Amino acid sequence: MPPPAPIWEQSLIIEAKRDLITQLPTAQWQICAILATQSQLLPLPAPPFPRYLRGILTDGRYWAFYQLSTALPTFQSTVLIDATAPGMPAGVALVGGGAVPGSEIVLRMLRKYVLLWNQTNVDGWL
Repeated sequence: MPPPAPIWEQSLIIEAKRDLITQLPTAQWQICAILATQSQLLPLPAPPFPRYLRGILTDGRYWAFYQLSTALPTFQSTVLIDATAPGMPAGVALVGGGAVPGSEIVLRMLRKYVLLWNQTNVDGWL
């Protein structure tokens, strides 16, 4: 059975902060509350297909990506990514050799978040 057609309603929340390092504990609760509220405002997806709502916290340098599943419900997050970092070890960033700059990781995550419709899990995160 093919997956249902995408639901093109709001499913991505971007929250900008002035200094994410100092505001991270409060900001995480805030993005979780926004995503939970958004999940209550949207119509229920057709069973057995869950809906995934995504959120991004950033101050321009640091980025954190969040995903809320309405099926389980679960709230997942990535580690805080420094876009100015020269590179992460290959085992952390991806399978294979070499290091990946923080800016490339942020761009990959943004691409996944924007291109995936809201009934698809972000598989593997990075």
